[in-house]
Parts: sequence; C-alpha cells; structure tokens
Amino acid sequence: MRKILSFVLALFIYISFSSCSYNNIQIETRRYVSEDGAIIVEYPIITNETKQSKKFNSCILDYISKICEDLLDDENNCYYVEIGFSVFIFDNMISVLFEGEMDYIHAAHPTNVVYSINYSLKDNKVIILEDFFEGKSMNDIADYVLNNEIIYELYNKTEVMKYINNYSDINSQVCYYKTYEGIFITLPVPHVVGDYIKIKVL
Repeated sequence: MRKILSFVLALFIYISFSSCSYNNIQIETRRYVSEDGAIIVEYPIITNETKQSKKFNSCILDYISKICEDLLDDENNCYYVEIGFSVFIFDNMISVLFEGEMDYIHAAHPTNVVYSINYSLKDNKVIILEDFFEGKSMNDIADYVLNNEIIYELYNKTEVMKYINNYSDINSQVCYYKTYEGIFITLPVPHVVGDYIKIKVL
C-alpha cells in the first residue's frame, strides 16, 4: 500500500483555481488529479510564507494522501470520484470539510462521501475529536447526536457511541468541523437517506 500511495502522491497536479484571504490568511485552492483522471480532490493551501503555514500545508497534504489511500481501497469497484471542500477560518483554528461523490460500477446512483480535518493555529497540530467539542465527553456528544430525529429513528445510543468512537477511521463517514454557524458532526446513514447526515452539536 505504501508503494501505491507514493505513486499516487507522485501524480499530484497543482493547479491554482482561486485565492482568498481570511483573517490575514491567504488561502489558495489546489487540485489533485489521478493519472487516469478518475480521482479529483480539491483542497486548500495557505500561501503565506510562515512556519505555521508550512505545517498546515503539510498536514493537509498528508490528509489528502489518506483520502486517496481510502479511495484506492475501492478502486476495483469505483470508476470516478470528485471531492470539493469548504474552509472556515477562526482566530485559533482552521476547519476544512471535504464533500464529494463516488460513482461505483453498476450502481444506479453515486455515493456521497465526507471527510474533515481541523487544525489548531495555536498549537500547530490537528485537533482530535476529544479536544474539539469544548470539554464535552463522548457520551455528551452521543446525546446531542440522538436529538436529531433521523438518527434517533435509525440508531440507539450504543450504536451512536460505536460510530463516534470509530471516528479516526478515514472511511467512517464520522466527521467533525466548525462553521460560522456552529459545530457539527456527521454520521453515516443508509444510502436512501443520503449516505451521511450533518448534525449541529453546539
């Protein structure tokens, strides 16, 4: 797998589509395109030349590698995937939500996929879930999630806890992120419901 991943990384095509400024942080959109064009992933890069930006960019590239590795595990069944992103910048963190569609061979409809990464501008590291929800425990998060009517109908608390505790699995569809409207978590749901659902926690 490492050899395959190294090959994938060697195929990065850096294309600038747009650049924006948030809180004096310059963000530029870059794109990874696989050699056969079957995998397309857009992602943000900080263009300010600082030690902080280099660490963030390194984390983003590492995370894109993990996404591609996850997609490669499905390459025998998947023939096209395209993923975009939304970025939210705050005084102490950057939150990035990746969303896209994956087309499977013989599938009637594409599958929705979601990933996220949260980066501390204060500590210069990725923020894990346990540190993200402002002191809330996994049990607290599960209670918030079960307030969602769809989740409440689909899962019990034990099942929700199992999903949440598995958040570090790149293909879990359990993501956490912060927008200017609040803090959210995603949970996988059946395809007919939409493959994953976004739940506002705080």
